Amino acid sequence: MRKVDTFAPHNDGHQWRKYGEKKINNCNFPRYYYRCTYKDNMNCPATQQIQQKDHSDPPLYQVTYYNEHSCNSAF
Repeated sequence: MRKVDTFAPHNDGHQWRKYGEKKINNCNFPRYYYRCTYKDNMNCPATQQIQQKDHSDPPLYQVTYYNEHSCNSAF
């Protein structure tokens, strides 16, 4: 597991597909769940959670990565 704070959570060089969203108690923003686009055809185990942290402009996000990519999907 690895956590990163960023203003651009989707620009990490990999392709992701959203598979869930959850409202978190005592938090103004939902948490989004993503998996690698190549999970099914290349058995890539990589997933990530994205949680917006504040109302700033641009907003700050905390991205939590689980597992490493085994698909070599980086640009």
